[in-house]
Amino acid sequence: SAIFVIVIWGEVLGLNEMSTGLFKIKVSHEIEDHEWDTFLEKNPSGQHEQTSLWAQVKALHSWQPVRVVASDRGAIVAGAQVLVRKVPFVGSIGYVSKGPVFAFDDNALIEIVIDRLCRIAREYRIQYLIVHPPDTNHALVKFVLEGSAFCLALQLTYGYC
Repeated sequence: SAIFVIVIWGEVLGLNEMSTGLFKIKVSHEIEDHEWDTFLEKNPSGQHEQTSLWAQVKALHSWQPVRVVASDRGAIVAGAQVLVRKVPFVGSIGYVSKGPVFAFDDNALIEIVIDRLCRIAREYRIQYLIVHPPDTNHALVKFVLEGSAFCLALQLTYGYC
């Protein structure tokens, strides 16, 4: 599967909770999140790298979780767990392994989650945000990532991102 990278420069934006009119978006820093884990368990695209248990394992190696969760009428419908780590001489990096995860394909929902990931990258001053979609990623997610500030890692390697 493709790996996408975004290089971030810009202002700091910060909101921990917002409503788009369609979906409620919440940003969480909790190391444990049973509701999120249950959503992943029930979702065919949910993989262990997005679970809060994985965040706990990675926390032992200085990674901190930041979770974007979109809900509709109290039920989680999408989200992504970003693991953030400070790297000497580089600054912070972020990694979304096997995410974002969506309960269904909806252009507006996908764009909202991708936009929130970009805002988080700015808020946490993440210099490089790597997004590695789930193994069962949908073409729609790939389309939105390619149409946004993200670029394929292969393109970045050869300098034409």
